[in-house]
Amino acid sequence: MIPAVRAVVYEAAIGGLLIVGLPLLSLGLERGAPVLPEGAQAVGLALALAGGGLWVWATVVLVARGDGTPLPLDPPRQLVVSGPYRWIRNPMHVGLIAFFAGEALLFRSVVFLVFVALLALATVLWSRHEERELERRFDGLYVRYRNSIPGWFPRPRASASRGVV
Repeated sequence: MIPAVRAVVYEAAIGGLLIVGLPLLSLGLERGAPVLPEGAQAVGLALALAGGGLWVWATVVLVARGDGTPLPLDPPRQLVVSGPYRWIRNPMHVGLIAFFAGEALLFRSVVFLVFVALLALATVLWSRHEERELERRFDGLYVRYRNSIPGWFPRPRASASRGVV
């Protein structure tokens, strides 16, 4: 199966479980929980759209340029430093967390927002393992990239000003 098809299957399975399952789980636990103000919904919609767009963009670039998938069992064979990876090392993670935070605001769910915070913490911890693996696979090339590009908060001109990889 070509990497693009494997990536679609992976993203659909994992994303579908998270996008549908996490809200349903949190909304099921909400009895008597406080809700966020109505104004949170407009911000949530914008954040969910932006985060979802970043997640999809980063996935497409990773598959197209990396000759692999986001799935740890079928990782990219090439280090990807283009697209959103020019500005941050973890654009799929940032996009997914932003998407879920936006979804929590859209549903005005405090419980869902707590789940998102826990997911963000787990993602940061996972990324440490992931970065050690990237360093092992791509050696000095990844180390130069990691030292040039921030992990979580973009600096729009980081790659241009430092001549990354």
